[in-house]
Amino acid sequence: MKTFSIIILVIVVAVLAFFGLRKDENLPQVNENATSTPIVITDGTYTVSSSTIVWSGKKTLISGYVDSGMVEVKSGSFTVAGGAVTSGAMVVDMNTIAVSGTGRGSGESQLEKHLKSKDFFDVAVFPESRLVINGMEEGMVNGDLTIKGITKPVQFPVMVEEEGNAVKVTGVLTVDRTVYDVRFGSSKFFDDLADNVIDDMFALEFEIVGTR
Repeated sequence: MKTFSIIILVIVVAVLAFFGLRKDENLPQVNENATSTPIVITDGTYTVSSSTIVWSGKKTLISGYVDSGMVEVKSGSFTVAGGAVTSGAMVVDMNTIAVSGTGRGSGESQLEKHLKSKDFFDVAVFPESRLVINGMEEGMVNGDLTIKGITKPVQFPVMVEEEGNAVKVTGVLTVDRTVYDVRFGSSKFFDDLADNVIDDMFALEFEIVGTR
């Protein structure tokens, strides 16, 4: 009886080993010699053909209070080398500032007028803002941003992708408005604002597409 049990056990182990080592033709097989193909982006200078820039700002002391909208690129170009944006310049038309939503759920047209006024970006005097790209290292772009005639260095992360004969650059640039003399509602310069404090930082989420 003991000998019979041992024989059965040996048969079971042999069957399991056979099916365990046998390749299933219905399952995808891993090619151990396969290598991943690196993403290559064509070097060259690209002219901005389309763009989306979404801005957003918030009231510091009111949870969930966010104003947002869009602004348009007037013109621009950038150079790509080795998968990185090595240089470039873009002009933003500040007269295109538009409001798509407010924290209070209304008053979009009033906020748009206010943002274009002297309290904020004074677009009658400063109709354009400009970004100059100086280089890119480890996914971070270094550049100079000019708003209201004031230029300050900026650094922000981007992703660069090739789509057909176009290159798409996406990312988020966070800006301290107070260094560009946009002080309205800032607790740095005004007391007794209560919950009307406007955050000093605003965000620009962008997608820039350039073609050769």
